[in-house]
Amino acid sequence: MRQSLLLVIRLSAVMAVLVAVGRVVESIATSDQPVPQIALSAQPIETSLSPEQHPFLPLVPAETPALSSPSASASPAITPVNPPRPSATSLAQGQPKASSPSPDLSDTTIYQQVTPAVVTIYVGREVGSGSIVSADGLVITNTHVVRRAMRRNEAVTVKLATGNEYSGQVIATDRANDLALIRMTATGALPEVQLANPEVVQVGQTVYAIGSPFGRAGVMTTGRLLSITSKGDLQSSVQLKPGNSGGPLLNTQGEMIGVNKGVRPAGEDFTQMTSLATNVFVARNFIDQNRDKMTPISEPQFVPGGGLPPTLRDKKVDRGDR
Repeated sequence: MRQSLLLVIRLSAVMAVLVAVGRVVESIATSDQPVPQIALSAQPIETSLSPEQHPFLPLVPAETPALSSPSASASPAITPVNPPRPSATSLAQGQPKASSPSPDLSDTTIYQQVTPAVVTIYVGREVGSGSIVSADGLVITNTHVVRRAMRRNEAVTVKLATGNEYSGQVIATDRANDLALIRMTATGALPEVQLANPEVVQVGQTVYAIGSPFGRAGVMTTGRLLSITSKGDLQSSVQLKPGNSGGPLLNTQGEMIGVNKGVRPAGEDFTQMTSLATNVFVARNFIDQNRDKMTPISEPQFVPGGGLPPTLRDKKVDRGDR
C-alpha cells in the first residue's frame, strides 16, 4: 500500500514538470518579441559609423551635386599659376598668340652663322659694312656709306667674307633713316642675314655687332640694348668704329634687329659713346618696298649757281648735307 502511494506521488511530480515545460515552450513559440541579443547584432554597420569614421569619404559634400556649377561666392580649390590658353575663337578675333622664344645661341655660333652674310663695301676710299638680305645678292647698308657712288658716279665694290669681290649698284636709299640697298652682280645662292621680329626687341637684351672697322672684316663686338629713341632708333653699348656703318645689330638668336649707322656721346664729357641703329621694322619695310628694283639711282650733280635766282648765284650756298 505504501509503495503504491509513492509511485502516484512521483508520477504527479513528473506530470507537473511536463506541464510547466510545455507552457514555457508554448509561450516562446507564440511570442512576437525578438530576442534582445539578436536584435543588437543585426543593426547595419553603415549606419553605426559617423561620416568622420567612414573610410571612403566623398570628395564633395553628399548634398552637393557633382555636376552643379559653383556659386559666385565660392572660390576654386585650385588656382592656376598661368592663365588658360586662348581658344581658337579668341585667336580668330585678333588676340595675339603667345610664341615660345628661340633658344639663345653662343657667341661662337652667332659669329659662324652670320659672318658669311656680312660684307665689306668699298666706294673710292670709303669703307663700310652691309648685310646680305636676299640670296640673289641684295645688300642693306647706310646711305652715307654709298653717297660718293651716287654723287660722283664712283664704283661700288662688295667683298664677301670668303674674299670674293663683286660690283654693286645702289638701287634705293632712305636718307631719313640712313638706309640704302645695293644689288650685287654675284651669281648663285648667297648666305643671308635673318631679320628678327620687331616684337622681340627688348631693352636690356644682349646685342652683337659684326662689321669691318677700319676695313678689317669680320669683327664682332657685344653689348646691351640701352634704349629705344622716340624716333625708333636702337641705342646700345656696342663699340662701333669707322667701317662698322651699315653692318647688322644682332640679337642672341643671330637675327638682325637693326642696321648700325653711327655713335653718339653717352654723357656731356664725350669720353664714352653709344651706338645707334635703325630698327628692323623700318629696315624690313624698306627692303620689301624696293627689293624688285633693278635700275641704279644717282643724286643730281650740284652745279654752283645752277637753278638759283640771279641774286644768289654769286653767293656761296651751304647745302648742309656734306
